[in-house]
Amino acid sequence: MLSLPTPIDKNNIPIYLALESVGKQLSKSLQPNSLVVVESTIEPGFIENVMIEIIEMGSRLQAGKNFTIGVCPENANPGEILHDFTSLPRLVGGIDEQVTNYCFNL
Repeated sequence: MLSLPTPIDKNNIPIYLALESVGKQLSKSLQPNSLVVVESTIEPGFIENVMIEIIEMGSRLQAGKNFTIGVCPENANPGEILHDFTSLPRLVGGIDEQVTNYCFNL
């Protein structure tokens, strides 16, 4: 499970350096049939357009075939984490329906 900070720049653009770096490191040791879950705050398309490519290039595995990937972005506000964690619904998704259901049940 990847749960890293996603700071934003002065133009409110997310900075994904931490996620990209960990994705590269993870790809070197990722085993076939692994599940990667990204819990960091990300924008739509990041998993499909960036993270999967990083992992596939470093691991020589193929998303949906040799490993699976899901997302459950955090939505907690500083100072209200406990309230948000217990009160706000969580969005989950996966590379396919089975992974989405698995992430939902986490």
